[in-house]
Amino acid sequence: MRRRFFSVLLTVLILAASVPAAQASYMAGITAETAIEARFDGAAPFSGGLAAVEQGGQWGYIDERGRTVIPFSYDYAGPFSDGCALAGKVERISDPYAGTGATAEDMMVFYLLRDTGSSRRLEYRDAAGHVYPVFARAADFDPGDYAACRFNGGAIVVRGRVFSAQGVEIRPNADALRSLAETAARLDFWWLSSNAEWVSLSPLCVDGQVMMELLSDIPGAPGLYFQMDLNGALVRDYAGLSAENALFGADAPRINVLYPPVDGLLCAGRPDAASDGSVRELYGMLDTEGRWVIEPHIPTSAVSRRASSL
Repeated sequence: MRRRFFSVLLTVLILAASVPAAQASYMAGITAETAIEARFDGAAPFSGGLAAVEQGGQWGYIDERGRTVIPFSYDYAGPFSDGCALAGKVERISDPYAGTGATAEDMMVFYLLRDTGSSRRLEYRDAAGHVYPVFARAADFDPGDYAACRFNGGAIVVRGRVFSAQGVEIRPNADALRSLAETAARLDFWWLSSNAEWVSLSPLCVDGQVMMELLSDIPGAPGLYFQMDLNGALVRDYAGLSAENALFGADAPRINVLYPPVDGLLCAGRPDAASDGSVRELYGMLDTEGRWVIEPHIPTSAVSRRASSL
């Protein structure tokens, strides 16, 4: 019996060895079709019907048939959403914040692309009327920091500035600034001047609104938080949040509001000093009156890890 068993086993092994590898494979009968020829040096996933691809050190975009829609002329190419994408080119410019006569450096200058192939350089105008490109230092540029800059809710937020789909900066209108000035005066914000600037506290536009901060002229001083729609109109100022933290000394806990309210709650951060002297940002939830619904207790690193896993 044992001899017969080994004889049958040997026959099976011989027959298996004689079967072609393709037929013996678990993928037998299934063939792959190359949709786009592998001719690129790098490629990102498709988003909005287009994919960023690299050729010769430059990035452009192709459609799902492999046709070039946006030429290879960018040093950074982000994902498309709602027909728009953030891209960047390394250009040699002088840092406008460094003052007159500053030496030109390599900067990553940002552009807003449309899926039609058009592009617009992102620029903003400061309170004094000077026009600057939106840029990051090329030496410190990290693509991962900008991959999340997606067109959402009618706008894209890049480095604290808010832009429409046409690449035009959305700024608080005159009525909004007048109302904010009245609030600041009521709170005795003695730092407020005609040169006061504003910046978005959120990397996203939510339901057509953005959380903003009217900045102080004094480095480190808290600003005035407000919510703006995409017409530049004031939706609401958060005087209670700012008043709690303004003009009460350097030791007052500063609230950093991150996102416009969803269901009446704000995601907000507050600095926390550790015993070793280091400072980390803790996050929790505020109601729109500035009361903590969930006390800050989530470290920044944990929020970053969670966001990257979504």
